[in-house]
Amino acid sequence: MSKSPPQDRLLDISDSQETLFVRAGGVWTRDNAGLLDERLNRLVADAGSGQKPSGTVIIDMAEIETLDTFGAYLICSASDRLKEKGLDARIEGVADKHSLLLDEIYKASKIRDDPSKPKGAFLCFVDEVLVKGIAGPGRDFLSLISFLGIVTSSLFGMVVRPGRFNMTAFVHHIEYVGFRAIPIVSLISFLIGAVIMQQGIVQLMKYGLESKAVGSSAVMYLREMGVLFTAIIVAGRSSSAFTAELGSMKMREEIDAMKTLGIDPIDSLVIPRILALVIIFPALVFLANMMCLVGGGLMAQVYLGMGPEGYLDELHKWLTLNHLFVGMVKTPFIAVAIGVIGCLEGLKVEGSAESLGGHVTSAVVKSIFIVIILDALFAILLAGV
Repeated sequence: MSKSPPQDRLLDISDSQETLFVRAGGVWTRDNAGLLDERLNRLVADAGSGQKPSGTVIIDMAEIETLDTFGAYLICSASDRLKEKGLDARIEGVADKHSLLLDEIYKASKIRDDPSKPKGAFLCFVDEVLVKGIAGPGRDFLSLISFLGIVTSSLFGMVVRPGRFNMTAFVHHIEYVGFRAIPIVSLISFLIGAVIMQQGIVQLMKYGLESKAVGSSAVMYLREMGVLFTAIIVAGRSSSAFTAELGSMKMREEIDAMKTLGIDPIDSLVIPRILALVIIFPALVFLANMMCLVGGGLMAQVYLGMGPEGYLDELHKWLTLNHLFVGMVKTPFIAVAIGVIGCLEGLKVEGSAESLGGHVTSAVVKSIFIVIILDALFAILLAGV
């Protein structure tokens, strides 16, 4: 067995018939990066030029005192190049304080040094549209169901121990989700009601059935339009707000700090938001229904000359509590879907502004999609009511 000089403790190399021992020590930082790179290059060249290139190389890091990104990258790079030459390269003796840095550098170098092979147009289409288009929604649905189960479990635990409920946050979100949304919901609903009534009158006027537009439009308001447009407004307003708030807390590590202090983020952050939405959303839908009827009444006055008394008489002929029930029965389910999606996307945010923006967009898109799906399902199921 031969042994090389210590070389300032940076590299101490000894070999046997089958194994090459490399003992790294001292300071592996940017200051010594040039010298370390030169010696590791010489090591790789000498190790791969022997008669038995299938031997073992053990890099022992036990004596390294200081390690930074430069040193960790040089070790990972040398290990990879030794493996490319057919050698069994192993890294041993990594101190606990250096293991995390070494793992991160190794992962980053793998991503950079192992680019995927270019794909043709057809394979790109299959990968993006078919594979990701099918697998992505499936994963999202499973994560949504899993998160809903966690929220439900925490809610039952809160029933057993009511002291866990954050009443201050609940009242705050009632005010934010509900009362601050009244102006925009009222305005949009009024305009939607007016437009639907105007179009109904104009189209049915061709057949001399313009008086029927009042009743048919009113039924549409209560059964579909009121709840659907309110849900879209709330999804765009509240779901995005939930994601942005929780995502910002996640980026600032406030949620991790809460866990460290023994505070459950689900109890303190998620459940108050969802319950506030479930409580206030039906009231917003009822308000939207009334504003739709007001907007429709204005168009009936303009196009048909129908006064308030005649308009109310026409509504009395057409509307029953069943129509109101069909619209209102959907509201708790839609509210839960919007709240759960917004909170889940917020908790998925990672440590970058790009991630926050992506999840906010995803929350709005997914919420509106689920709202339309739920509305369609309830419309089909309750068609006979």
